[in-house]
Amino acid sequence: PEIIEEEDEGQDREEKGSLKDEAQPSRHARPPLQERSSSSFMRTHDLEIEGGNIMALDGDNAPLLIEALTKMGIKYATDEGSMWTPTPDTKKYVDKREGEVAMSWLPHPWYQPHNKKEIFVWSGKFDHGGHGSDLPAIKTRGIIKCSSRSLVDLIVDSKRVKEYNGMSLGRTDDFIFQEGVDTDPCDSPLGIGGAAKLIRSKSKPPLIKKPIELFNIMHARKLDEEKGEKMGGYVISTRAVWEKEEYADALAKGGKKSGLPSDTTRNELLLGVNIVRDLDGEFEGWCEITAISHLNSPGIPLSLGKRIGLSAATNNIKSLQSIWG
Repeated sequence: PEIIEEEDEGQDREEKGSLKDEAQPSRHARPPLQERSSSSFMRTHDLEIEGGNIMALDGDNAPLLIEALTKMGIKYATDEGSMWTPTPDTKKYVDKREGEVAMSWLPHPWYQPHNKKEIFVWSGKFDHGGHGSDLPAIKTRGIIKCSSRSLVDLIVDSKRVKEYNGMSLGRTDDFIFQEGVDTDPCDSPLGIGGAAKLIRSKSKPPLIKKPIELFNIMHARKLDEEKGEKMGGYVISTRAVWEKEEYADALAKGGKKSGLPSDTTRNELLLGVNIVRDLDGEFEGWCEITAISHLNSPGIPLSLGKRIGLSAATNNIKSLQSIWG
């Protein structure tokens, strides 16, 4: 899909001036979104919004779906409750710190790693009962010797993926909804904060014949205390999108004759989340990342997929740590 160029500044100012006195939900009038068509579709079965299980990521739908995805990602990434089962090593770490609370407003204790070697890993399943609820999700947490913003900038920049992913064949930005992680919702034509784009990536894991392809929506913004996101820092949410609605239907049925290009294997990222926050005290200058990966890989048995997912999630934290030493 084509990236729609920004409207002429003069025209934009004129539109804003003419609507200045009308009741608006923000400080600035927002241009029509119909032209910001990404020509893509996203699963919405678990987002608690009306419109069906798959919706077009176009027009007025786009900001609604993007923010609903991010809201859900925050919910699960900050859930320290019983949906997540720790690995044996992680259980040893947290058992030593029973009662440690870093986030007093959360219903459960929040456990923070105390050094680079402590990488917490959990597995769990989502209870919505819809597509992918039978597949394991992986949550990880580690600390990295850099600011939260430096880490977010790295993850969002498609040109830098190979710095931390040795299996990557590259990632491209296919469509830009809006740029700027610090974009204020009041200054956004979408009416949402942060940067939002469609990204396409390919990777070549060992022992896999064809490259793995992912096609996702990515949304990165500041956590907003006014929305109850009191942790501070940033959130990055991602989910698979589809060029055609029937592609998603075909993959849900096993990936047979999906119509997708045959030179790659399309995997589906059901949910990807990164919560990144700055640390203080003895860890001033460091940040903590909590990540969720929920992946549908057709043809891979569940037990093998879980083992691969646990290993990959841990290695991802280690790769990010290695950049800053």
